[in-house]
Amino acid sequence: MSESNQNIETGEKTHERLLSLDMYKGLTIILMVFVNSISQFTNTPAWTKHAGYFGLTYVDLIAPFFIFMMALNYKSSFKRRLEQSDKSKVYIKFIQRYLIFLGLGLVLYINTDPAGNIIFRWGTLQVLGISGLILLPLIMLPAIVRLVIGFGCLVVQQLLLETGLKQIIYDGYEGGLLSSLS
Repeated sequence: MSESNQNIETGEKTHERLLSLDMYKGLTIILMVFVNSISQFTNTPAWTKHAGYFGLTYVDLIAPFFIFMMALNYKSSFKRRLEQSDKSKVYIKFIQRYLIFLGLGLVLYINTDPAGNIIFRWGTLQVLGISGLILLPLIMLPAIVRLVIGFGCLVVQQLLLETGLKQIIYDGYEGGLLSSLS
């Protein structure tokens, strides 16, 4: 099901939105708010929290669902903006968007340790920001090329897990900067 918007004065179709994708976005965001809200309570069942090192709960799938949704929109949003503006402005807009994700994440995930030292944690917003910036130069490449590059990044990530960097990745929240490759 899709919904088209029309300019009332000219009758021109502006762009088409997929209602199912909008519903998917909304449901994912509602689930993120829900699981982050209930995680603060100690009496919640284990299946409503992230699994430990081994295991999987529905909570562990929400962030990947959100990232999948962002990836679905990425190229169509980019192409739609290219129709409305020139290429350099569109690239600047996307760089700004993902730098905002990165900056917000850095600010929101500031924490302190028991000694009072400031700690900058790596979180989901930073992963989204870095991922968007990594994908931007690849956005206009053919799908098969992007798939091969993506698979290559996964291979590099797995190879990093076989080196001394493994502990840094495992100890980092969301895998740290190096996990943005995956």
